[in-house]
Amino acid sequence: MVWVAADNGYRYVAAIILEKYRLYVMTLLNFDEVTFDRDKILDLEVSRILPIKRFFSMFSEKSLILVRPRCWDDPFENFYLQCPVHSETRRENISLENLRANWYGQSWSKRSENDAQWRIYSHREYPNDVNDPYLGVRIKTSMRKLVSYHRDENDRFAPLVYFVGRVKYLSTATIEEFLGKHSFQDLACGGQSDRFAQTLLMKREAFSHEEEIRLLANVTGVDCAKRIDPINEDLFRLPIDPNALIDEVLVDPRLTEVQTHYMIAEVRRCGYMGVVKQSELYRFTPRPIRFY
Repeated sequence: MVWVAADNGYRYVAAIILEKYRLYVMTLLNFDEVTFDRDKILDLEVSRILPIKRFFSMFSEKSLILVRPRCWDDPFENFYLQCPVHSETRRENISLENLRANWYGQSWSKRSENDAQWRIYSHREYPNDVNDPYLGVRIKTSMRKLVSYHRDENDRFAPLVYFVGRVKYLSTATIEEFLGKHSFQDLACGGQSDRFAQTLLMKREAFSHEEEIRLLANVTGVDCAKRIDPINEDLFRLPIDPNALIDEVLVDPRLTEVQTHYMIAEVRRCGYMGVVKQSELYRFTPRPIRFY
């Protein structure tokens, strides 16, 4: 554990990663290995499937976009800060909307790929149209590369802003029990934001196949607020070098051979120089079997 000076006292920092003489300061949550082998965490491969139009935007805008959890589909996302706080002294319910609006996130997965992910995140609204903007590609990187961008060396409070955590999958009853047991003061005590970050790393068991790892940002200071999109405040932009970040691109395994060649050419045309190929998830080559 490391303690750093702050304006209002000493604040706890969960993890400091020292690599190649550079100090990476950020907070890791829900990684059991953190006490034993931090390098093992950083060497984890992670991936995500995103619409091709967003992939193109990564290269044209050179940014990774985190969004407010209220934009996510699951109504249980950010469940804690959706609830009002009942004040006995004021005898009223107080909205946490302002606090909730400070959080941004992006989901990645420890799983390389599976059928459900392709069907959910590569919609293929028009199966025969390779220009369908919702057609997905899978990008792969490492935790080490990802966290190197998910920080700000110029922000002295970065460990209270930038988090990377593994999602825990819980029953609805367990989530409701958490709501009943933990008051707002329990989570807010000490002025740290890691307890609120933990609530964004809880999902229902129905989603456990995703094996998510999430980037989270608690945007409260002037420095990090500069990364909020000036047109759409639901977006938070991390500056990146896409070619340095992405290790591999896979195109949808359901595409025909002609469609695959076209998609690979489009990926190249946007400027990606790394490995790009079709997913082999549905590839099967018949082989001779014994007669007896």
